[in-house]
Amino acid sequence: MRRLLCTRRRIPDDLVAAYRDAWALASSAVIALNGRAWIFRSADDSSQFLEFIEWSGMVAPFAIPEVSAAIDALTRIAPALQQDEWEEA
Repeated sequence: MRRLLCTRRRIPDDLVAAYRDAWALASSAVIALNGRAWIFRSADDSSQFLEFIEWSGMVAPFAIPEVSAAIDALTRIAPALQQDEWEEA
């Protein structure tokens, strides 16, 4: 079964570069575990970012130390405004 974690964050302009660097580490760690990861930026509000992390299997990628550390780095830059976990229907 595939699962999806959706996270919304507000990133101030002066932190976008740091956020993108942190996201690159997080997405690389997820991809190394055969997951997928994307970010989107709002067309209406450039400070709004939406992250998607997709995985299959029983173990969530954030249970893996490398992924957990990368997500913690994202949270230090900008806490999640909303976070939802979805499963394939």
